Amino acid sequence: MDMETEQNYSMKYKSMIYKVSLVVIIGISLVLSSFGIYIYKQNAEELMDELNNTLVLSTKRIANSLSNPLYNYDTKTIQSIALSEMENKLISGIFIWETGDEKVLFGYVRGSEGTIIIADKLLPSKENISGNSDIRYGNKNIGKVKVYLTKKYLTKTLEKIMLSSIFQIIISDAVLAVIMIAMINIIIISPISQLTKATIEMSSGNLDQSIKINSKDEIGMLGNSFLLMRDAVVEKIANLEKQKKELNESQNARQEFIDAMTTFSAKITLDGIVAEVNQTAVDMSGNRQEKIIGRPFRDGSWWSYDRSIQNQLDEAIKKAGSGKPLGYNVKIMAGDDNYITIAFNLQPVFDDSKKVKYLIAEGRDISHLKETEAELEKHRDHLEELVNERTVELKEANRSLARLKTAIEQSMDGIAVVDNNGYIIFVNKAWARMHGWETDELQGEEYNLFHTKEQLLKEVNYFKKMVRKNGKNEGEVPHVRKNGTEFPTWMSVSELREDNWKEETGNVIGIVCIARDITEQIKAETDLAAAQNELIEKAHQAGMADIATGTLHNVGNILNSVKTSTYVITDVLKRSSLEGFIKANGLLKENIDNIEDFIVTNPKGLKLMKYFLKLEDSFKKEEEKINKHLIRMKNKVEAISEVITAQQNYAGANSLNEKYELSEIVEDALTMQAGSMERYNIVIEKDFRKVPQVSVQKTKLVHILINLIQNAKDAMLEMAADKRRLKFMIYSENGAIFIKACDTGSGIKRENLDKVFSHGFTTKKSGHGFGLHSSANYMSEMGGRMWAESKGVEEGAEFYLRFPISLKAEKINN
Repeated sequence: MDMETEQNYSMKYKSMIYKVSLVVIIGISLVLSSFGIYIYKQNAEELMDELNNTLVLSTKRIANSLSNPLYNYDTKTIQSIALSEMENKLISGIFIWETGDEKVLFGYVRGSEGTIIIADKLLPSKENISGNSDIRYGNKNIGKVKVYLTKKYLTKTLEKIMLSSIFQIIISDAVLAVIMIAMINIIIISPISQLTKATIEMSSGNLDQSIKINSKDEIGMLGNSFLLMRDAVVEKIANLEKQKKELNESQNARQEFIDAMTTFSAKITLDGIVAEVNQTAVDMSGNRQEKIIGRPFRDGSWWSYDRSIQNQLDEAIKKAGSGKPLGYNVKIMAGDDNYITIAFNLQPVFDDSKKVKYLIAEGRDISHLKETEAELEKHRDHLEELVNERTVELKEANRSLARLKTAIEQSMDGIAVVDNNGYIIFVNKAWARMHGWETDELQGEEYNLFHTKEQLLKEVNYFKKMVRKNGKNEGEVPHVRKNGTEFPTWMSVSELREDNWKEETGNVIGIVCIARDITEQIKAETDLAAAQNELIEKAHQAGMADIATGTLHNVGNILNSVKTSTYVITDVLKRSSLEGFIKANGLLKENIDNIEDFIVTNPKGLKLMKYFLKLEDSFKKEEEKINKHLIRMKNKVEAISEVITAQQNYAGANSLNEKYELSEIVEDALTMQAGSMERYNIVIEKDFRKVPQVSVQKTKLVHILINLIQNAKDAMLEMAADKRRLKFMIYSENGAIFIKACDTGSGIKRENLDKVFSHGFTTKKSGHGFGLHSSANYMSEMGGRMWAESKGVEEGAEFYLRFPISLKAEKINN
């Protein structure tokens, strides 16, 4: 293509772009300018109405919440409610008065940085809108609340609307551009579409692309350039893939080798930042790799518990950074409250110019060696005496063991011989290989090396006891490998006597252990039962977690009342007349020798007598107030004790059906939730009739009842405080026993009566829809049934739990 043709194409291309741009600009100016202004005004009016509605609803809700606390002058609850409402970023201020007092009782505003501060002056109306609402307790007006909402929400929303309008202008511009592109589709768009499609296919990895552009212009040149680029990219990617594969194989092999090391290893930069770390070190820390890599080595959980060890590490990194390798022994934290001693080394790595480019940190656990050395030192003298006394016997035993070793070395089962002190005399290759050791590493080690502490306490000690009782035993026993992994074995253990051919005679000199790894044998049955066991366990844990969470919540509610009584008693003691009595009594002691003259003639004596007479009333009032709050504290502490006792009764409850009195279980559930019921002024009514015991699972039934109590509480929060009632009934009818829970809450829509038991269905903003679903499943598991009834919205709800008197009859009916 010559220069003149290229210039002509360039001029035409620029001319088309100019025309398309001009059409778009004209369309935006004529259509969207007036439409954008109209939308902006409409949205501004709607937002202002929404803000006013929010203000009215917030003011009424806060007034309802403050009714009971303000009536009881519960300052902590009033402050808590106000501060909780201030979490809503729209609320910029809350002020509270008592009736008849125009002075602000409580006032909170949002500071310039978003912090909540106490205030006693009302906010200006320039940047806020406000609303008032009376605080009523029953039919009595006890105060007033004033709530301010910030206009910043309105301003920000209008800004978003303006941005939205700009976005619409851009979209319109794009539509007009499409119209122009359609006009020049034959000349430009079709070839460009081919190029675009081919480019997209290449970007998704499909490099086998071909295009047909026959025009002799810039687009044709672009098409030829694309084909040349395609060929170059294909060749380049092939080379990169080959290099990447080789690099990945190398890195994977290197990482597998590093992670398989029993020592912990890390790559450290010269300024002490962790660049890489192997899996052994990650497991020892109890964290994930992403919480270690990229952070200071000194802040790792291994030594973060001790500042002096961190300082020692900083000095070591500094010295190693100068090119000097070093090592020392140090105690580190491996997991939660588990300390071990390691041999720690820092090795500098140099580049081609002999400069240190990074450090390699390594640590090897030597705790066991330390413990073993100490234990060996402790028993050395005693062992020397035993060796001297039993030289002849041990020589004979060694000869016997040598013959035995030759016979059993090739056994597929692991065989170990342990002396009476628990030390290993002999292991065959199969035993060592099974546990991840070399045979020569195990000579003289303690047999407990093959078991965790938990295994020793549970299965192993009982197994040993049966060996001592019967002389032998066999069964399934868990073991642990050198790398810490646990695995099951079938163990056959017999006592080793001086004369092993006569089992009933001769002194016991040790035990012979034969172990077979049965991991694969039990894997199939373990996998089969795993899903069911996990489901049952998680369901049980979830139920107990809900019970424990509810218990802690209610204990916290009761403790708030205990704290209030404590503050009152402390205030009474601070203001007590006792100090004045002591001073008056001192004045009386000073004049005891001339007491008659002092009282009759001295004006101070007369005033003193009058003061003593007044003290009686003052002390009585103090005593009454203190006694009142002490009784209240005693009642609250007893309530806490009852809640905790009830919860503990279910912490270890059996998962099997057993017969219980339903009234006792309902009482326990109500006790666990007593704090919440009292806090929200919910009146509990009970109608428990005499019925037979029912076969149920206590934990599951109390989980169902607590779920019903909590749902009833949530449903009644929007109701007036004097209308909140929850009634439980127990009765028998038509060959079945029922628990019925009735509340005066918001009720259930008819179309939702069946849906409430569906998985994931909820009408609460923060609900998850699991509670009633799991409750219905629990009832089915116990052979019962659960359903709900309601007359409609704000008509309350009734939940029924039906238990058959005869489970067999129930199954036949079903």
